[in-house]
Amino acid sequence: MKALRTAGLVRDDTARAGAASTITLTHEGHRTLREAMETVGTVDELLFGADADPVRRRVGEAVREAFTTER
Repeated sequence: MKALRTAGLVRDDTARAGAASTITLTHEGHRTLREAMETVGTVDELLFGADADPVRRRVGEAVREAFTTER
């Protein structure tokens, strides 16, 4: 948390030693998170999307199914 706070990505609204913290994203934190999500989406599409190798697409489908199938 200290590194995220130092980078200006989060704010600790209850910063007291030994106490549970309420952490919120700063404007910069929200922007960085959006950029990261876009990058992950691009990589996901390259690895597992319609133009990806068929084996990789099957792996991606299996992973999605593993996390969406009710147990």
